[in-house]
Amino acid sequence: MNDGDTGNGRGQGAPVLSVVVPTYRQETTIADNLGEIVARVDSLGIPFEVVVVSDGSPDATELRALEVDDPRVHVMGYDRNMGKGYALRTGSLAARGAWIAWVDSDLDLDPAQLGVFLEMAEREDLEIVVGSKRHPGSVVDYPTQRRVNSWMYQQLVRAMFSLDVRDTQVGMKLFRREVLDEVLPVVLVKRYAFDLEILAVARRFGVTRIAEAPIRLDYQFSGSGVNWRAILQALWDTAAVFYRLRLLRYYDRRRVLAHRLAVHRPEVPPSVTVVVTPGMDWPDARNRLERLLLRLPGRPVIVVRAPAQDITMDRPGVRVHHMEPGQDAADAVACAAATATTDIVAFIDLDSRPTRHWLDAALPLFGDPMVGAIAGPAVPVLTGNDRTDAAGVLSESRLGAAGARVRHHVGAVQEIGEFPLRNLFVRADAMRRLVSEGVALDDTFCAQIQRRLGLSVLCSPDVVVTTRPPALFRPYLGRLARLGRARGSARRRDGGLRARHVLPALFTVAAAAGPFAMRRPGRLRRAWLAAALVYTATLAWYGALLSLLHRRQRMSALAAVGAGLSHLAFGAGVLAGVVERVTGSRRRADVRPPRPSGSLGTAAPGRPRPSSAPGPRS
Repeated sequence: MNDGDTGNGRGQGAPVLSVVVPTYRQETTIADNLGEIVARVDSLGIPFEVVVVSDGSPDATELRALEVDDPRVHVMGYDRNMGKGYALRTGSLAARGAWIAWVDSDLDLDPAQLGVFLEMAEREDLEIVVGSKRHPGSVVDYPTQRRVNSWMYQQLVRAMFSLDVRDTQVGMKLFRREVLDEVLPVVLVKRYAFDLEILAVARRFGVTRIAEAPIRLDYQFSGSGVNWRAILQALWDTAAVFYRLRLLRYYDRRRVLAHRLAVHRPEVPPSVTVVVTPGMDWPDARNRLERLLLRLPGRPVIVVRAPAQDITMDRPGVRVHHMEPGQDAADAVACAAATATTDIVAFIDLDSRPTRHWLDAALPLFGDPMVGAIAGPAVPVLTGNDRTDAAGVLSESRLGAAGARVRHHVGAVQEIGEFPLRNLFVRADAMRRLVSEGVALDDTFCAQIQRRLGLSVLCSPDVVVTTRPPALFRPYLGRLARLGRARGSARRRDGGLRARHVLPALFTVAAAAGPFAMRRPGRLRRAWLAAALVYTATLAWYGALLSLLHRRQRMSALAAVGAGLSHLAFGAGVLAGVVERVTGSRRRADVRPPRPSGSLGTAAPGRPRPSSAPGPRS
């Protein structure tokens, strides 16, 4: 049994073949199926590993997989169902083999066919081998309706993407590691078109040695997930890939970044210290910390304890840093982080639950010397509560996130300029240098890494933590208002205002002007009414789309209402922050003292700075 810490090493002892097996809701079959997969791959007579990824299974699938007693089986998992594409991406990044294969966990496809794939790849010097139901040597047995649907979809794919592949959707493929290293950072991890996106982007990046191989398919799954909703979603995702590839040229613009990360991937990842930041006064803070430490075995951890928190810890490698009453949180975190002796400092809060591969996904990205920090989204867990789930859905959507979507949305690797300490990795030397110059460890810290040091700050979809969002309406809207106020008060050197911040502010002004516009007959009134009608129709469409996807009418209605209120809350916060910045800068322009150059952090606006920063206590 393996605890899931697969690592990303490329050195000696790496297997020839890594078999990535995504799984979901298979607690009764996964152990037996993994035993069968291992036995069939073992018959090939080559060094291999099996990387199992539980895609947020709500049952005991991950636990049953961990019970497989074989050192070649590595198990990974996370708390939120993200889709098969994300599971394949996660397993592929953790895999160590020179070749990476994808195999479904239900044994509809015979894993022993990977021997044929490898033989073809080495004989013909191929980069990708695709299993195909339409290969003359394939032996397939599956329903007629699925044959028809598959044929029609593949005709559409060939017409749109000019791929010389007759079947892109079979769950068995083989890749040279170098191909996935270049392609995975730019894909957007769609649920139903992930295979197509990988092949289309690889072809765009110059991968031409692609061939199809025969498979043996014995269709057994009786509860097929291929319904009309899945078909519509697959078509939508396919259209999105086409738009980004052919029209937007999205992948081309990000190719340089992907190549940079691929060529700088280190043989041995850097060392890391995890700093648990203070936050809300959780009544179960100790239990939350215990659950967090289970995901960080053998890593040095520093816990910054708020005065009201009941946290004591007697565990090797874990130290508790006590905040003083009235001390600013940024000061306390800076003092604690300054004691780290590792290459990297990772920040996380008690409300976040990292995935098993959290550290393994982030640390290799620091192989690029121009990367100063790595951030990752905090993905909300859907629990069945309508109010919290509506807030979670809003936080991931373009319509409802009000300028904060990147904090919660899983997309492609991208450069960012603002991010909280909830899920952030920073080079220790860069952190110490900036803090010594008086830069606060807050949401503006990433912008300072870029501006002062000229280093990149990347947000990676693989560096994920899961969290429970605040419920609609007051807690969620209050958080957005505070975020908007922080952005409005931020100066240009700290990231300033972007279009995603300004638009909600303009919307808030327009909403406040509604009563005035309604009392003015003529064009102004008609224009305001037309804009209000379009906006209301957009919210109604958003609610209907959520109802279609989630099949929860009350939650969808709450999310639609919450989207409108989130724009008002965030916009009002931005306006308040702008007013605070303008009036405050004028009032204190001649009396503001310079930032101390030797301190470890700065106090928050409006709060006194302690005369001396306390050192860490254990």
